[in-house]
Amino acid sequence: MSNPVWSLSASAVVVTALLTGCTLQPDYHRPALPVVNRWDQSASGQQSTPSVVDTGWQNFFTDPEMRQLINLALINNRDLKVAALNVETARARYQIDRAALLPTVDATASQTSAHLPGGLYSTQSTGPATYHQYEGGVGITSWELDFFGKLRSLKDEGLESYLSSAATQQATQISLISEVATGYLTLCSDNDMLKLAEQTMQSQQGSYDLTKRSYDLGAGTSQDLAQAETTVRAAQADVAKYTRQVKQDLNALTLLVGTALPASVMQNAKLDNNWQFPATPVGLPSDLLARRPDIIAAEHTLKAANANIGAARAAFFPSISLTTSGGSASSSLDHLFSAGSANWSFVPSVSVPIFDGGVNRANLDIANV
Repeated sequence: MSNPVWSLSASAVVVTALLTGCTLQPDYHRPALPVVNRWDQSASGQQSTPSVVDTGWQNFFTDPEMRQLINLALINNRDLKVAALNVETARARYQIDRAALLPTVDATASQTSAHLPGGLYSTQSTGPATYHQYEGGVGITSWELDFFGKLRSLKDEGLESYLSSAATQQATQISLISEVATGYLTLCSDNDMLKLAEQTMQSQQGSYDLTKRSYDLGAGTSQDLAQAETTVRAAQADVAKYTRQVKQDLNALTLLVGTALPASVMQNAKLDNNWQFPATPVGLPSDLLARRPDIIAAEHTLKAANANIGAARAAFFPSISLTTSGGSASSSLDHLFSAGSANWSFVPSVSVPIFDGGVNRANLDIANV
C-alpha cells in the first residue's frame, strides 16, 4: 500500500502545476520610440554599412598605448568590479526567488528523553519512570502553493533585475572604455601643450636675455626690459599650468585604470600618432537605440516593475501553504524502522487578508506607479 504522505504530496504538486500557469501581471508592451525608424537617407545621399553596428573597441581604437590602457582598465577598474559583483548578487537573488516555487524537503532525526517522578499523574503510588522516544523522517515545511502567481511574479522580477544588472555592467564597461580613451587623448593634448609652452618659454627667455644685454649696454630702455620679462613670466605660467594639467590627467587615468600606468605612456603621449578612427556613416536605423546597454537595462527594470504589479495584486488573495512529514517513531532506537512504527502528518493552512490598514492597496499603488 502506498504511503498517504507521498500520495498527498504528489497530488499537491500536480494541482500546483495546473493552477500556477498564470499570474496577475499586466501584459507588457514595449514603449514606442519617440523618433522615426530611419534617418532620411535622401537628404544625406549616403547608405549605412551593416558592419558598423558590430564594430568592437579593439577595431575602433588602434593605437597600441590606448589599447593597453583600456585592457588594464577592464582588468583593474574598481567600478567595473563592483558592477560585476552586483550581477552576481542579482543572480543569487533570482535563484532564491526561483527556489521559493519548489518545496523545501528536510530530513530530520531526533531523540527525546524524559524522567518523571512517581505518582505524578496518578493518586496511586507508582515508581519513577524514564521515557525515550526516537523519531526519523522526511518532511516539507511551509510550502506556499502559488495559486495566484505571487511567487512566480517575484521570480520574474528577480530575473529581470538580474538581466538589468548584467546590462548595466556592460554599459559601465562601455563608459569606462570611452573615459579611458578620452582621458588618454586629453593627456596627449595637454602634453603637447606643455612641450609647446616649454619651447615658448625658452624662446622668450632667449629674447629676454638679448633685451637684458642691450639694456646693460645702454642700447635698450627699461620699458623694453619690463615687456620682455612679462612675456617670460607669462610663458612660465603656461608651463606651470600645463605641468599641473598633465599631472592631473595622469592621476585621472590612474584612477580609471585602477593600477600603475606603464612607463611608456608619457613617452608616447602625443597627438601626432596618426590617429585613425573608423567613420560612422549616417543613415543608421533608430532601432540601434534599443541595443544600447543602458536602454536595455532600463527596459529590464521596467519589466521587473511590471512583474512586481502581479505580486502586489496577488497579495489581495488567500495564501495557501502546506506542511507535511512522514517517517518512523519508536521508544527504542533498535525498533525505529520496524513494522508498525510509521507516523505522518499533513497540515495545510490558509491565510486570508481581511484588514491591513490599506498596506496592500498602497503597495499596489506603488507598483503601478
